[in-house]
Amino acid sequence: MTGTGDETWAMRQLACAICGGDGGATRLRARDHREGLPGTFTIVECPQCGLARTDPIPADLGPWYPDTYGNHAKRQSPSVRLTLAALVHLLRTDISPLRARVIARLAPGGDLGGGLPPGSRILDVGAGNGSAVAAMRAAGFDAWGIEPSANGVMNAQAAGVETIRQGTLKSSGMADEQWDLVRFTHVLEHVDDPVEELTMARDALLPGGRVAVLVPNFGSLGRRMFGGSWDGLEVPRHLWHFTPASLRATFEAAGLRPTVLHSAALFGVTSASIDAKLSRGSRQRGWGSHIAARAVTYPYDLLTAAVGFGDGIVGVAVRAPESVLPDGAGHVTR
Repeated sequence: MTGTGDETWAMRQLACAICGGDGGATRLRARDHREGLPGTFTIVECPQCGLARTDPIPADLGPWYPDTYGNHAKRQSPSVRLTLAALVHLLRTDISPLRARVIARLAPGGDLGGGLPPGSRILDVGAGNGSAVAAMRAAGFDAWGIEPSANGVMNAQAAGVETIRQGTLKSSGMADEQWDLVRFTHVLEHVDDPVEELTMARDALLPGGRVAVLVPNFGSLGRRMFGGSWDGLEVPRHLWHFTPASLRATFEAAGLRPTVLHSAALFGVTSASIDAKLSRGSRQRGWGSHIAARAVTYPYDLLTAAVGFGDGIVGVAVRAPESVLPDGAGHVTR
C-alpha cells in the first residue's frame, strides 16, 4: 500500500510493453491535475526501448475514471463537434490531397490515414459516448465501437447509438470480426498492454486494412516546458507515454508497419498545462476546455506540431509482411 498524505491504496507495477523490462530511469513525478484525485505518480523510461510508463499504478484505476470523465459524458464540446466533422470529411475518397493535409493538421483527431469507400467496416476502440461512431454511421460507414465504461455505453445508447459494445477489444469479441480500419484515439495510453491491443487489431484487419492511433507526445516541447504540469500526462489514467520513436517500436512489436507517423497539435493541452502549473498541484480550473483560452495558444500548437514537437502523435500502420515478423507466421513472439 502506498499513497500521499492520508490516502493509501494498493499498487501494482508494470513491465515495459515492448521489451518486458522492469527497470527504468525516473523522468518526472506528477499529480492528477485533470480530476484532482489524490496521489503523486512516477514516470519511468525503459533504458532498452525508450517507452515511458507510469510505474507503479493503482491496482484499481476505477476511482480515477469518474462518471464525468471526458468522452464518457453526454456533452459534446465545440472542439469535439469540429473534430467529428473533420473526421467524416477526411474519410471521403474524393477529397483533394492538399485539402486533406490541411484539415488533418487542423483536426488531428480526424486523421485516419485517408479515405475509405462507403460501407467500409470501422471499429472505434474506446468509443466513449459513441459520438464518433454515430458520425461515421451517418456518413455511410459500417461503424462499431467498444467502450469499457458503463456510463459511456449508457450515454451512447441514450443518444441512439446502438452499435456500441461494453468491454475491451479482447472481452467484447469484436477482435474476432474483420475491419477495414481500427481506430485508437486517446486510447492506447490507457490500456494495460498496447502491444497486445495492436496485435489483436492487426489480426482483425481485412486485406488492405489499417490501424490509426492518436496519443499524447511525451517528447513534445510542451512536456519539456511544463514537466509534471503537462496536461498530456494525465496520471495515473495514462499508463504509457509515447514518443514517435517508441510508438514506432510499439507498432513494429505488434507486427505493424507505420505508413504515417508525425507530431500533431492537441488543442487545449497548452492552456490546460498553464492552468495546472498555476494551480500548484491542485485540480486545474478547466481552461483547456475554454475556447478563448485555447484560441490564444493555437498558433503555438500548430507551429510546434509543424516542426515535430507538437503535443500529440498521429500514427497509421498496416500489417507488416509476414516475412519480417519474429516467428515468420504472422504472430509476434513475446
